[in-house]
Amino acid sequence: MSEFNISIGEFKYPIIIERYQKVKDKDNRLVEQWNKLCSARAKILWTRGSEYIESYGTNSEIEATFYIRFNYKNITSKDRLIYKNEAYDIIYINNVQEANKYYEIKAKKVN
Repeated sequence: MSEFNISIGEFKYPIIIERYQKVKDKDNRLVEQWNKLCSARAKILWTRGSEYIESYGTNSEIEATFYIRFNYKNITSKDRLIYKNEAYDIIYINNVQEANKYYEIKAKKVN
């Protein structure tokens, strides 16, 4: 199996990975909110886009594959990805070739 490599110049798009957590607010009540887990620079491959009519309106779906450098944050499909102030639901995460070099993150834009 050939080694998977990405040129460092391809990681040019800043993204943020967020995790939904329960935290205490200033009144010491538990509230749920999205908190920054990590930030990274990514290579993006736009994989699919579609538009459809639902409930008297038009919706669209955009899917992309984001490649980032491996980090030891435990990113899961319960987290979300932010790119250009747009939220993307994470569909799956893949540690490419189990080499601990890159994450492949498949995500769908939240409408």
